[in-house]
Amino acid sequence: MSKPTKSTTQSKARNTNRSSNRTKSRDTRRSSRNSARSHHSQKPRQGKIIGLASGYGFIEDLNDGIEFALLPEDMNAVLDKDEVSFTPRDYRVRGKQSASINQVTHRPRTSIFARYFKRDGRDYAAPCSHKIPRSIQLKGLNKQSDIKNNSIVEVKLFDDKDMMLDDSLRGKVIRNLGEGADIRYEIDLAISEFALPNKFSEAALAEAESANMATSNKRRSLVDLPFVTIDGADAQDFDDAIYCKKEGNDWQLWVAIADVSHYVVIDGELDKEASARTSSVYFPSQVVPMLPEHLSNGLCSLNPNEDRLALVCQMTVNNQGETTKKEFYEALIKSRHRLIYEDVGEFVERGCKGNIGKITPDEQAASSVRELHAMTKVLLTMRKKRGALDFAHLEDTQIELDDSGAITRIHQSSRNIAHMMIEEAMLLANTSAALFIKSKDLPFCYRINPSPDKEKMDELRYFLKKYKIKVPPYPPSSKDYCKVLEQVRDFPEAEVLEMAVLRSMTQASYTPRNEGHFGLNYDCYTHFTSPIRRYADLLNHRAIKCILHGDNKTNYPYTAQDIQELGNWCSQTERNINKSVWQVMDALKCHYLEKHGKSKYDGIIVHISERGFFVRIDELPIEGMVRTKSLKDDYYRYNTNERTLQGMKKARTFSIGDKVRVKVDRVNSDERKIDFLLL
Repeated sequence: MSKPTKSTTQSKARNTNRSSNRTKSRDTRRSSRNSARSHHSQKPRQGKIIGLASGYGFIEDLNDGIEFALLPEDMNAVLDKDEVSFTPRDYRVRGKQSASINQVTHRPRTSIFARYFKRDGRDYAAPCSHKIPRSIQLKGLNKQSDIKNNSIVEVKLFDDKDMMLDDSLRGKVIRNLGEGADIRYEIDLAISEFALPNKFSEAALAEAESANMATSNKRRSLVDLPFVTIDGADAQDFDDAIYCKKEGNDWQLWVAIADVSHYVVIDGELDKEASARTSSVYFPSQVVPMLPEHLSNGLCSLNPNEDRLALVCQMTVNNQGETTKKEFYEALIKSRHRLIYEDVGEFVERGCKGNIGKITPDEQAASSVRELHAMTKVLLTMRKKRGALDFAHLEDTQIELDDSGAITRIHQSSRNIAHMMIEEAMLLANTSAALFIKSKDLPFCYRINPSPDKEKMDELRYFLKKYKIKVPPYPPSSKDYCKVLEQVRDFPEAEVLEMAVLRSMTQASYTPRNEGHFGLNYDCYTHFTSPIRRYADLLNHRAIKCILHGDNKTNYPYTAQDIQELGNWCSQTERNINKSVWQVMDALKCHYLEKHGKSKYDGIIVHISERGFFVRIDELPIEGMVRTKSLKDDYYRYNTNERTLQGMKKARTFSIGDKVRVKVDRVNSDERKIDFLLL
């Protein structure tokens, strides 16, 4: 099995200063002087290109993440996100060791979105991605072409070795999207810019269509148990179903997870596609699934009133919220009802009586939801005692669309008790899975969240000092951070302060090394409950089934090195996917403000730099920038230590958390930027 070790780090650097040409010339001369310095002892490495708007770029080493600098003439041979073979050079460019490109080994982009224009009678297109700062020379357009100037077009690049010999790419228009941009375009642009696989091979589709539920008679039949799924109203793939009942002083909890590993075999066509994606991508109005819909929304999905294969985690939970017993096994289940969070929340508020939305549950199903709620109250108390972090004011942004794709509303999502019921049940199953696989000494993907590093903690400490909020010494415990969040909660600007606490933390990732989960305060944790949409969960299902089938270590398909590489790849693609979704959300916010926004807003300063400060408006989860150069009443300087903008004459100071009133100055949907003016 070919194990991916790819990187998805996205550079946000922009360098448009006037000295760039002089810098390029200086670096070019340095390159010429050093071209004779050979590095025959250096072995070629594998890396991924990171393009910059300045024309410079980086190569990120796929093994260790170290970045090497590239000159503009180096970038003429590659595109952002190309995978290349490269060799480090023994001189530096812009403070980083440089590298030379040996060859392009993989080009994930086959087409680029760009804006059409004419120059000297020729047809060109300027890429919408600022990481590709070169124009595309268009071929094959006739004089009768109906493409208007500044129209957005999709361009298929020519697979031509000579196309990189000058500053122009070459290609042909395969789609004209017109002058306006809509959600379809923004999603397509993100898929292209972040190189997200979005088409399945014919072989994978054929494999999915031929999949069936044929299985051995060793699988337990749980079709008579009243399992239910509880998800969002627009969910289409149902990974998990639950059943809970009280037995004496304990609860019996069954968490049934779709048995995706039954259908997606190691090294099969579906496995190749799933491992390339590693996750489904959830854009507003569209999902790019990890698996073909025949599986993700069909055979694998735990749809109501249909027999489905599942991998079950059955747990005994005592009245203190402790899991005293756990068992994993393969089963056949049938979900009774497809329930929705909002409906279950209302059902609980009514004392678990009556209908659940439009559904009249049988007594067994109603009792299961009732007991799950009772158990959740105990688990939430246990969670607080354990020291899991609770960011009470941070919620996801929801964008609602009408049937035509137009934005009707932007708002913060809200969580009710039903969300917590499912979350706590999934946490129990995930921790049980981690402990179970660990006990058998198999390498697998832990989900880790290391404690914050010292530098970020020092920044947080300095920032919260003005609020008289105490930050513990390094290294902190999870309970220490809980105390910080408790202090933050009473401030009017609690959301901004919670975001500062969150930014001080380390990103979660997948690895075969158990380093614990700081945010949840678990010593041992993994992901098990979402194999339809997460490849790491599928890997862990394979580990569990290997144990259940009595296979010894020699028959386990993965080594620790395999898991390390796959974990790195899953972590990197997760970050890349998140950035693609954020880009679409930012673009849609710009579209909304252009069409529906009013001119003046109250807001709060959420971030400050030497270029200005970002304001989050109160009415909408939208941020825009007040640029320093737009502040005409004084000359302002950025105080690095205080993280403030300070006026030199009038001593006016802008700090994070300050309330301000602004008006919209400029909205640039192409760059996904909003500029405000201070009132």
